[in-house]
Amino acid sequence: MRAAGKTSSRAAFAASAAVVALICACLPSAAAAAERRVPPGFFGVMWDKEIQDAPADLQAAEWEKMARSGVESTRVVFSWNLAQERPEYKPNFVRADEMVRNAATHGIDLLPVITYAPDWARVEHGNLASAPKDLRAYGHYVSELARRYGPRGYYWRRNPDVPKRPVRTWQLWNEPALEWQFSPHRGWPRRYAEILRTGARAIRRRDRGATVVLSGFANNAWSAISRLYAAGNVRPYFDAAAVHMYSAAPEDYVEIVRRFRQAMDKAGDRRKPIYVTEAGASASASVFRSPGHEHFQTTNRGLARHVAASYRALARVRGRFGIRRVYWYTWASSYDATSGVFGFAGLNSFSAFHVKPMPAMAAYRRTARAYEGCRKDARARCVR
Repeated sequence: MRAAGKTSSRAAFAASAAVVALICACLPSAAAAAERRVPPGFFGVMWDKEIQDAPADLQAAEWEKMARSGVESTRVVFSWNLAQERPEYKPNFVRADEMVRNAATHGIDLLPVITYAPDWARVEHGNLASAPKDLRAYGHYVSELARRYGPRGYYWRRNPDVPKRPVRTWQLWNEPALEWQFSPHRGWPRRYAEILRTGARAIRRRDRGATVVLSGFANNAWSAISRLYAAGNVRPYFDAAAVHMYSAAPEDYVEIVRRFRQAMDKAGDRRKPIYVTEAGASASASVFRSPGHEHFQTTNRGLARHVAASYRALARVRGRFGIRRVYWYTWASSYDATSGVFGFAGLNSFSAFHVKPMPAMAAYRRTARAYEGCRKDARARCVR
């Protein structure tokens, strides 16, 4: 009797389990209810300014915080100027290696912007904003980066302790349409087109599947990209366009992207995505007013509200305008008046050896969690 009773219990349990499974298959699971609402990498951040020179252990700790905060992609600067001081030297990859290691260790995709020519390779000596004169040397530097960190990169063979996470997305130069960022400024579309073609060829020779991102355009970005298209023969050399936006009003971001998308569509690039490789504002309004920058000055509390509202606004229109990623500017800044308005742009404040989360940091984390559907661990993996 006991054996028979035991068998009957098993049969009843199996039947009940089948019914439960059927019900579960018909109802949305908890995971489905919290599924992500933006593509991978949508929540990004810029890593620059003083924290780049912090001690290695502090930098590693901050990359872990990025991963836990929902950052899935980080834009960094690979400065040719710092990597190759003389033409006869081989490029030095120490700074780049540290960023690649930290990103890979914590499951974050890297978007390097390859910019700043060394003095020996500049059109205008002594001017960091100078365009490169020696395009062949620039192409060589770009090629060496892709050869080192790409899918078949020798960095991964030489560093087996680092989780392999190849760099597959590259941005070529920074804000060439701005006079203080690119010199000589006259004729910049033609000159930048040459940089773009040189860099894209170098990357694709090493990694045919890489994504080449156009340099970011700021201010009247839609006008700048239209001028670049008019320079001719640029469309085959980039896979995504980029825009930089600074405002204290999220609706301004939507309008800028709308106009930028319109310019791309008009040029025949309807299918290419848009990367917002810089979006931000400044919490400096409670400290000082900066003429010409008032439109993106706010307070600490205002910046926190702005971060959340901006990501919500851009996520809402991402499908319509093809927005793939949004990089907040920036992860950490000094919050010191001597640094100007951009010194108050960080999600965190950084001074000497100390990093302090600002109100905007909590807003970024909450918003990322809501749109990614989960909390993250130190490797940027979901923890449910």
